[in-house]
Amino acid sequence: MLLTYVDESFTERGVKRPALAKRYAASARPAHEVVLSHLLERVDGYAASREEYALVIADEVQEQAAHRADLTRYRVSGTGGYRSRKLTRIVDTLHFAPSHASRLVQPSTW
Repeated sequence: MLLTYVDESFTERGVKRPALAKRYAASARPAHEVVLSHLLERVDGYAASREEYALVIADEVQEQAAHRADLTRYRVSGTGGYRSRKLTRIVDTLHFAPSHASRLVQPSTW
Protein backbone atom coordinates (compact mmCIF):
# COMPACT_ATOMS: atom_id res chain seq x y z
CA MET A 1 0.00 0.00 0.00
CA LEU A 2 1.20 3.49 -0.80
CA LEU A 3 -0.07 6.73 0.64
CA THR A 4 0.37 10.27 -0.51
CA TYR A 5 -0.15 13.49 1.39
CA VAL A 6 -1.26 16.45 -0.68
CA ASP A 7 -2.61 19.71 0.63
CA GLU A 8 -3.83 18.28 3.97
CA SER A 9 -5.47 15.25 2.36
CA PHE A 10 -4.40 11.66 1.83
CA THR A 11 -4.67 9.40 -1.18
CA GLU A 12 -4.23 5.69 -0.59
CA ARG A 13 -3.70 3.01 -3.20
CA GLY A 14 -3.03 -0.69 -2.80
CA VAL A 15 -3.30 -3.96 -4.63
CA LYS A 16 -3.99 -7.54 -3.58
CA ARG A 17 -0.87 -9.32 -4.77
CA PRO A 18 -2.46 -12.79 -5.20
CA ALA A 19 -5.35 -11.33 -7.23
CA LEU A 20 -2.92 -9.31 -9.39
CA ALA A 21 -0.82 -12.40 -10.08
CA LYS A 22 -3.90 -14.51 -10.84
CA ARG A 23 -5.45 -11.96 -13.19
CA TYR A 24 -2.32 -11.15 -15.17
CA ALA A 25 -0.25 -14.33 -14.63
CA ALA A 26 3.28 -14.12 -15.98
CA SER A 27 2.78 -10.72 -17.63
CA ALA A 28 1.98 -8.97 -14.35
CA ARG A 29 4.04 -5.94 -13.44
CA PRO A 30 5.44 -5.92 -9.90
CA ALA A 31 2.81 -4.80 -7.37
CA HIS A 32 4.80 -1.75 -6.26
CA GLU A 33 5.06 -0.55 -9.87
CA VAL A 34 1.30 -0.95 -10.40
CA VAL A 35 0.39 0.88 -7.21
CA LEU A 36 2.90 3.66 -7.83
CA SER A 37 1.46 4.25 -11.31
CA HIS A 38 -2.06 4.47 -9.84
CA LEU A 39 -0.88 6.89 -7.18
CA LEU A 40 0.94 9.07 -9.70
CA GLU A 41 -2.23 9.19 -11.84
CA ARG A 42 -4.17 10.52 -8.86
CA VAL A 43 -1.51 13.06 -7.86
CA ASP A 44 -1.28 14.28 -11.46
CA GLY A 45 -5.07 14.53 -11.74
CA TYR A 46 -5.34 16.42 -8.46
CA ALA A 47 -2.63 18.88 -9.49
CA ALA A 48 -4.33 19.39 -12.86
CA SER A 49 -7.70 20.07 -11.20
CA ARG A 50 -6.07 22.86 -9.19
CA GLU A 51 -3.97 24.10 -12.14
CA GLU A 52 -0.84 23.41 -10.09
CA TYR A 53 2.21 21.17 -10.31
CA ALA A 54 3.37 18.44 -7.95
CA LEU A 55 6.80 17.41 -6.71
CA VAL A 56 6.85 13.75 -5.64
CA ILE A 57 9.05 12.65 -2.74
CA ALA A 58 8.82 8.97 -1.89
CA ASP A 59 10.30 6.63 0.68
CA GLU A 60 13.43 4.86 -0.46
CA VAL A 61 12.79 1.58 -2.29
CA GLN A 62 14.73 -0.74 -4.51
CA GLU A 63 14.69 -0.06 -8.24
CA GLN A 64 14.58 3.74 -7.88
CA ALA A 65 16.10 4.21 -11.35
CA ALA A 66 13.42 1.97 -12.85
CA HIS A 67 10.65 3.99 -11.18
CA ARG A 68 12.16 7.21 -12.52
CA ALA A 69 12.26 5.66 -16.01
CA ASP A 70 8.61 4.64 -15.57
CA LEU A 71 7.69 8.27 -14.80
CA THR A 72 9.43 9.37 -18.00
CA ARG A 73 7.47 6.75 -19.97
CA TYR A 74 4.19 7.79 -18.29
CA ARG A 75 4.78 11.38 -19.44
CA VAL A 76 5.17 10.27 -23.06
CA SER A 77 2.88 7.26 -23.41
CA GLY A 78 0.56 7.36 -20.41
CA THR A 79 0.25 5.04 -17.46
CA GLY A 80 -1.75 2.30 -19.16
CA GLY A 81 -4.65 0.49 -17.57
CA TYR A 82 -8.23 1.60 -17.28
CA ARG A 83 -7.40 5.11 -15.98
CA SER A 84 -4.47 5.74 -18.29
CA ARG A 85 -3.27 9.31 -18.49
CA LYS A 86 -0.17 11.13 -19.59
CA LEU A 87 1.40 12.69 -16.53
CA THR A 88 1.86 16.38 -17.23
CA ARG A 89 1.68 17.96 -13.78
CA ILE A 90 4.47 16.12 -11.96
CA VAL A 91 7.62 18.21 -12.14
CA ASP A 92 11.21 17.06 -12.21
CA THR A 93 11.68 13.38 -11.36
CA LEU A 94 10.75 11.07 -8.50
CA HIS A 95 12.77 11.96 -5.43
CA PHE A 96 13.51 9.27 -2.85
CA ALA A 97 14.41 9.88 0.80
CA PRO A 98 14.53 7.66 3.89
CA SER A 99 11.25 8.14 5.74
CA HIS A 100 12.92 7.91 9.13
CA ALA A 101 15.01 10.99 8.31
CA SER A 102 12.50 13.13 6.40
CA ARG A 103 9.49 14.90 7.85
CA LEU A 104 8.16 15.25 4.29
CA VAL A 105 8.04 11.48 3.81
CA GLN A 106 6.96 10.41 7.31
CA PRO A 107 3.19 11.03 6.82
CA SER A 108 3.21 8.45 4.04
CA THR A 109 4.39 5.72 6.40
CA TRP A 110 1.45 5.84 8.81
